[in-house]
Amino acid sequence: MKDVHTLVGASCLALSLTVACSPSSGGGASHPDGGSSSGGGSGSSSGGSSGGAVTTLASGQKNPGGIAANGSYVAWTTCDACLSNLNGQGSMMAVPVAGGTPVALVSNTDNGAFLAIDATDVYWFGPDDGSVSKIPLAGGTAVALAQNLTDDPIDIAVDSTSVYWTNGASIHDIPLAGGTNKNLGSDPNLTDAYQTPCLAVSAAGIFATTATGVLMFPLAGGTATTLASGQIPLAIAADATSVYWTNSETGGGGATIMKVAVTGGTPVTLATLPMLAVPMAITVDASNVYWIEGLGSVKKVALAGGTPVVLAPAPTLPGGIAVDATSVYWTDTSGGSVFKTAK
Repeated sequence: MKDVHTLVGASCLALSLTVACSPSSGGGASHPDGGSSSGGGSGSSSGGSSGGAVTTLASGQKNPGGIAANGSYVAWTTCDACLSNLNGQGSMMAVPVAGGTPVALVSNTDNGAFLAIDATDVYWFGPDDGSVSKIPLAGGTAVALAQNLTDDPIDIAVDSTSVYWTNGASIHDIPLAGGTNKNLGSDPNLTDAYQTPCLAVSAAGIFATTATGVLMFPLAGGTATTLASGQIPLAIAADATSVYWTNSETGGGGATIMKVAVTGGTPVTLATLPMLAVPMAITVDASNVYWIEGLGSVKKVALAGGTPVVLAPAPTLPGGIAVDATSVYWTDTSGGSVFKTAK
C-alpha cells in the first residue's frame, strides 16, 4: 500500500496521529485508516460532554478509521495489522444507523482507509491493485469501476453522478455505473513531497488540499483555481457555497477551522483550537462544521463561525467523522469502536 503517512504540516500527521482527509456523508469523502473485523452491537450508551448520550454502534473493531453515513447506514474501514499510519489489509464494514450487528461487506481488501458512500453503495480503492470499486451497503457483489490504474489513488469522493479520486498528481472521475476513467486536471502543487492531497466534491466543483493551500477544479475538468494559499491544510470538506478545512497549528497559535467561498475571496477563521489539539477530520452540513480532535473532543461550530460546541469527548486516537440529518458519527482507532451522538 502507498504510504500516506507524512510530516506534521502535511495532510496527514506523523507518529501516532493520522488525519482523515474528508468525510463522506453526502458527497464528500472520508478517510484515515484501513481494516477488518466485525463485532460490536447496538445500544450501549454513555454521557457526552454536552451533546447528549453517546451510543456505541460497534466495538471490537481492528483499527477502525475512515467513516461515512447516509441516514440509513454507517460504513467504516478496519485494518488487520497496521503500523502507526494505519496502512494494511482489512475490511469495509457497515451497520444500520439504528444499530445492529456490523457486517463486513468486503474482507481482505487493501482499502487504504479511504471510503465514500451515496444512498446505496460504498466506494473505495485498493492502492496496491490500482482499482476503484463499489458494493451495496445492504450487501452484495463488489464491482470494480476502474482497474489497472497506472498511479494508485490517494483519496476518494462521490456525488450523484461520479466517483472522483486523486493520485497525487491529477484528479480523475468515472461514472457511478462504470465507464471511462477521465483525467479532469492536474496541478504541480498536488505533488509536493510533504503532503498527501485530500479531496472533497460538491455541486460547485472538486476541491483538493496542497501543502500550503486549497485548489478547486471544475467538475467537467480543466485548470485548477487557487482558493486559499498560505495555509497548512490537514482535512477538507465542501458544500455548494464554501470549502472548509482544518489547519495545523503553527508557532503562533493553535490549529484552526477555516472556510473560503467557492468563488474565492479571503479565507475566514471559523474557530481556533486550544494548543496541542489536532483536528483529525472534518465534515459539514447545512448549519455547522464538525470535526474531531486528537487528545480533544468532537465539536461543531456554526457555518458563520462562533463559539465551538463540544458534542462528545474524543478518544486519544480518533479516526474519521461523518454526519447525517440527525447524528454525528466517529471512529476510535485506538479503542476499536464506532460511536454516534445527536447533532
